[in-house]
Amino acid sequence: MRRTLRPLLFASLKYKAHLPPQHVFTDDELRAIEVPVRLVLGERSHIHRAAEVAARVAKLNPRISTEIVPGTTHALTLQQPGLITARVLEFAEADPA
Repeated sequence: MRRTLRPLLFASLKYKAHLPPQHVFTDDELRAIEVPVRLVLGERSHIHRAAEVAARVAKLNPRISTEIVPGTTHALTLQQPGLITARVLEFAEADPA
């Protein structure tokens, strides 16, 4: 058993998560969006500051509507799946195109 666990233990100590590079939209890219977009943000996300993202998007493009979900993180689809499903369905029904 030691022969099996020891290599796994040492390999796990070297493990680093590999996240894909993130694309931050430029102001021009946000202005260029010509279709309606619904952006739902987790208030306590560690990836971005939800209030800053919402303010920036609102300033640059009125086609992008934003909602900040209180008390949720970037994993809000796992924390509030019913709310996210409802928002997706509402958005799809509001604009059949």
